[in-house]
Amino acid sequence: MTTCLIIEDDFPAQRLLERYISQTPRLRLLGSYENAFSAQAAILESRPRLLFLDLALPGSSGFELLDQLPAAFRPKVIFTTAQEPSAQQVFAYEVIDFLKKPFSYERFLKAVQKIPPAETELEPFLIRDVLTREGHAYTKVIPQKILFIESLDKYVKIHLQQGSFLMAHRPLKSFEDQFPPTHFLRVHRSFIVNVSAIDKIHKKEIYLKDAQGQLTSIPIGESYQKAFESWLGLYFPDFSLTNSRNI
Repeated sequence: MTTCLIIEDDFPAQRLLERYISQTPRLRLLGSYENAFSAQAAILESRPRLLFLDLALPGSSGFELLDQLPAAFRPKVIFTTAQEPSAQQVFAYEVIDFLKKPFSYERFLKAVQKIPPAETELEPFLIRDVLTREGHAYTKVIPQKILFIESLDKYVKIHLQQGSFLMAHRPLKSFEDQFPPTHFLRVHRSFIVNVSAIDKIHKKEIYLKDAQGQLTSIPIGESYQKAFESWLGLYFPDFSLTNSRNI
């Protein structure tokens, strides 16, 4: 069951959400709030998995509320709003969908069906044949610290969030098979990216942001475009790389 909070200052919209949630067995409502101040305390205390969040709140915005939360406490978000956020905000804030007011129960249910199963962090793993000064060695890698993985002939270069990298004698496909596409996505014959590091998409380029805030451009390969569009279509149904703009 997915625990959730409503943060909505429009009373009729709040009551409508409460009714829709009560009709949906997979959801359990923990409370409803009208402003960011009271909602922030409730989020930190109850740790919901999901927020139904109005983008425009009294004296604040939905994004400002999310910015005030420690990263580990940020739930996934379904916005209730008349204005769609940008793709950059989608990736940064775990946005699942946008409910444009007024919305039906059918549209509400479609958004709820996009909520992924409860996630577990990928476990650290050992990579053999990592090149070191002493020769080949086994090295432990934490998946969340990977920015992207690059194929270089018989080796792969594992670029880490802190700016360093590892070289390993291992095919790129072995990483593609190991990691689920909810965390890592192959976008080119030579690149697998950490989807949580995507900062923006412009035309056929993905820009990843590392721990220092530096951006790295990764091309989307022609044979991977359809799969990438399908993945991004979960957030932007009308998105097309052919007609893309800076989102």
